[in-house]
Amino acid sequence: MTKGASATVTATANAVGGAVSDVTAVSSDPTIAAVTVDNGATNSTLTVSGLKGGVATVTITNTGDSSSVTNTEKLIVSVNDYPATDNYGTKALPAYPAPGATSAFPDGEFALTFDAAPTLNSGGSIKIFKLSDGTEVDSIAFADETQTFGATVIKVGSQLVRVDGNTVYFSPHIGKIVYGTDYYVVVPTTSITGSLNGVAFGGLSNLNAVATWKFTTKAMPTLDFSNITWMARKPARPISAPWARP
Repeated sequence: MTKGASATVTATANAVGGAVSDVTAVSSDPTIAAVTVDNGATNSTLTVSGLKGGVATVTITNTGDSSSVTNTEKLIVSVNDYPATDNYGTKALPAYPAPGATSAFPDGEFALTFDAAPTLNSGGSIKIFKLSDGTEVDSIAFADETQTFGATVIKVGSQLVRVDGNTVYFSPHIGKIVYGTDYYVVVPTTSITGSLNGVAFGGLSNLNAVATWKFTTKAMPTLDFSNITWMARKPARPISAPWARP
């Protein structure tokens, strides 16, 4: 979730014997994600609020079950906070596609090169927004990711984002980036630790008005049926074996 946002989660717990039970919920870091519980007659509603960037674990406990083996569930909450500006000096971002590129490919890897080897932090992600309206079109997590091919969902884990030397490489999800569209790359403040152009990296802004890593994908290719060259192929010449006799 984004800093300042809230989300609700419904929890249904049963006591030993089957009756509906209350739950409690505790955040591992209430300065990152705060949680409140409203226990009802048939289920419980948890309200989670994102207060600052980072990752917190919310532990939900069934008060009607005394077994520590079966009475808890854990909810991982990643809160995204974004910088107001991309303040990394006067040099252009060392990125591919280059900032301002006008014919970027909509598939393949993107890259951002740091001053030294960066660290990908737990719960982190890299996002791509549409420049025209500042809406998110893709979010690439550092772990527990999937790719969808038609109706098939494949677990790819941490394979969509990797570090090689000083460079972070990442691949968008299939079909999220399309031809002939303006985009920009967004990174939450706590996702990557490193230095960029001599400045401590604090993410890339989610505001389209100040985004620096902007690019336009190339136009969709078209087929020109009026300019097709046909090549006739000669038939293969039969080979007579020296031992063959008519």
